[in-house]
Amino acid sequence: MKATQNADSSSARTSKWFYQCSGNGAEPTLAGAKCSDCAKIIFPARDMCPACGARHRMSIVPLSRVGKLLGYGISLRSTEYLDAPYAFGYVMLPDGVKVYTLLVDCQPFEMKLRIGSEMEVVTGRVLNPNTGEREPVYMFRPVS
Repeated sequence: MKATQNADSSSARTSKWFYQCSGNGAEPTLAGAKCSDCAKIIFPARDMCPACGARHRMSIVPLSRVGKLLGYGISLRSTEYLDAPYAFGYVMLPDGVKVYTLLVDCQPFEMKLRIGSEMEVVTGRVLNPNTGEREPVYMFRPVS
């Protein structure tokens, strides 16, 4: 697979998707944003709240590392940065945030992926076809 899992949290620190990890061996955590007006939490973080429309009232917050698989699909077609087959889906975090994500460490799919099963965030690297660089991204895998 051209996308590779890499649990090295130092790669996560350089990505806009991740909350700043602290300490050696710190686990990757997604960076969401919380509105100071209505308390809505969103991912990815942005400056405007989609719930109440408040601008510049968002603060970066770490999101939960574990969520429940809501649904998934399997692609049988390779792309320029992912070899088939690969899985993708939605994970609902306890924070109330639904995350669209690549799913890794889940083959055979029919045995490891179940709606409602616990999934955890990990870091990986995927080839950016525009730059030719392998960039850090978030992915989810089944909790062992």
